[in-house]
Formats: sequence, structure tokens, C-alpha cells
Amino acid sequence: MPEFLSPEWVTALNQAAAQHPGLKNDQKPLTVGYRITDGPQWCIVFNPGAVQVLTDPTLSQDVWFITNRDTARQIATGTLDPLTAIIDGTMTLGGDPRRLTENQSVIDQLGSLLAAVPQD
Repeated sequence: MPEFLSPEWVTALNQAAAQHPGLKNDQKPLTVGYRITDGPQWCIVFNPGAVQVLTDPTLSQDVWFITNRDTARQIATGTLDPLTAIIDGTMTLGGDPRRLTENQSVIDQLGSLLAAVPQD
């Protein structure tokens, strides 16, 4: 089982995203970035029929989330709702949030994607 947020965990997240049936809908292209203040950063690139998790921080991101490792772990395990984290100020949202609503069916699947990746 990979350590949470380790390079191996990000690789496992990419593999899970590529195989996740709920993420292969005909969504509009979208790149969502994740920046962990005391850890790594990555982005999930959604294209019709394909999903990739990349660690290239130079990619143009439509929307991004910034938080710390503890909050990220709570969100990944389903013990903290991302909207609650934003409201509480433990996670910030950048970019154009309208892009999330344009891809609501994809966003609804992110929790199950994170749950599909085992963690320590």
C-alpha cells in the first residue's frame, strides 16, 4: 500500500483514473490541479474518453485546490467534504469554478476515485 501523497500514491491514482468507468463520460476538457502546501502537487486532466494524473506543475489548470496534507487526507478518506473545507478556509479554490459545474458528472466521481487508491 503506497504512502499517502507519495510518488507511488500519485502513480496509483493515475492508474485508478485511467480505469475508472465513471470518469470516461463525454465531458468537456478540464484540468484540475491539487497543490499540497506541505507535499506534492499534481493535476487530473479530463478529456472525452481519457483521464490522466500528471505531476507537471507547469500545465495550464482550469481550477486548482490548495490545502495541507492533513486536510487532503481527510478529503481523500471521505471524512471531510471538500465544500466544507473551502467554507472553513482549510482549502482554497483558484481558477474558474464555473468549469467545475460544466463538468459536474466528473466532479461527482472524484470521491470514488480517491477511495479507489489504497493508502497507509
